[in-house]
Amino acid sequence: MFRVVVTTLLIGFGTVALLSAYVNSQIRDGLVDKRVDRVLQQSAQDAATAQQDIDASAAENPNDLTDLVLDLVGKLNVLGGEDRVTVLLRTPDNTSGVFIQTQAPDQSYVDIISDDMRAAVESGTTQPWQFVELPDGTPGVVVGESLTSGRPARGSSTSSTRSRTSSRRSR
Repeated sequence: MFRVVVTTLLIGFGTVALLSAYVNSQIRDGLVDKRVDRVLQQSAQDAATAQQDIDASAAENPNDLTDLVLDLVGKLNVLGGEDRVTVLLRTPDNTSGVFIQTQAPDQSYVDIISDDMRAAVESGTTQPWQFVELPDGTPGVVVGESLTSGRPARGSSTSSTRSRTSSRRSR
């Protein structure tokens, strides 16, 4: 009789433990999926706003374009709050005579952008994203977007294209 009770208790505890682990993983995965969906939605809205600002800009020379980029980065960082970092990179195939410096809080944020992410943005993939470890060790999501300036700067024969990558902490 004692063995039957102990065996029943062990099976019961084991079943509860397995069920708890399963439910916990389902809840965690659901929360992560919802957070990623929200990050993607916010990034799409921010990219559309940034592209509208670029399209509406009267910037025609390198100084004006630099000011535009700095204003854009500041605006995007404010829109995203303190849990987002915006990085603007010039695409490698950009042949514009106007050089816009990489915009990032520091090089460590540029370093977390993988070659695959850069290639996806350059190829025109719609909103590529990936999980990353941010420089402070927290988990995050990198979302890529392409922004284009359709107006060449004076003295330049081609337009300037920049890639925007947003890193978000997953909380």
